[in-house]
Amino acid sequence: MNSFLETIHGHNVYHFDLDTYHKLSLSGLLPGNIEIIEGILIQKMTISPLHAKVVNKLRKLIERNLPEEYILRQESPLTIYESQSEPEPDLAIVKGKDDDFTDSHPNTAHWVIEISNTTLNMDRAKIKSYANAQVSVYWIIDLVKQQLELYDNLQGTEYMIKKIYSKDEKITLPLIQKSIVLSEIL
Repeated sequence: MNSFLETIHGHNVYHFDLDTYHKLSLSGLLPGNIEIIEGILIQKMTISPLHAKVVNKLRKLIERNLPEEYILRQESPLTIYESQSEPEPDLAIVKGKDDDFTDSHPNTAHWVIEISNTTLNMDRAKIKSYANAQVSVYWIIDLVKQQLELYDNLQGTEYMIKKIYSKDEKITLPLIQKSIVLSEIL
């Protein structure tokens, strides 16, 4: 279990499996702003204007350059049974077509991006779930420190490369082989 989730473990926290979570969601018993991470229901934070701006700028940049065998999903679930998680990342680049996901959410992505203003610990707690789902590349863009955390080179269920980029360093976007400087989207 990740350190952030360990801190809330045992503090009136209820654990659910994904099937129960889906039943509760479909019945209307859960509010819409909830995601489940490692069996724990987490209330999602309100999206700030800066967060929305960064997501929109990145989405436009990625969509213009994305190979046609991939789709870009925004704030849409990834179902990860291995870790009883269904995060809703800000952006996920998934192999396939939209019609491939009519009956179920994807269970992996090639590249996931979380934009963090007040959720850095929670976004870091998702590393294990994304690694379990075989997400090749995971980015956390920390709006407070104006830096990007890169998790890459997945071996089994662990990222071998963990690197931090400052807002002025060049970063190569996976799949599209285009470089940006983080300050361009902040």
